Amino acid sequence: MSKRSRRMREEAVLVCKPCLHEQGRDADVDGVPLDEWLRLQLQALPGPALPLSRCKCLDLCPRHGVVVALGGRLAGSKPLHVVKNDDPPERVLRWLATRQT
Repeated sequence: MSKRSRRMREEAVLVCKPCLHEQGRDADVDGVPLDEWLRLQLQALPGPALPLSRCKCLDLCPRHGVVVALGGRLAGSKPLHVVKNDDPPERVLRWLATRQT
């Protein structure tokens, strides 16, 4: 595996596809799906853009939210983040900013 592809996999933002569909957040922010809105926001940040991908179930399955993860942190102690349905989407960007170092 190349160094670039390993870095991309470790830094990828993962959004649980079943959660998006179940919570109705596949048309959330101004009619744009939550994951697409995040992708646009991440591309607008300075520096290299983090890749974002919808993934299969992350086995947390919250009743009122969507699970987001940072790929390189999946082996850590608190790798997952739940975006509650009433949370502003900007909260995910703040969470990602605190996790990247």
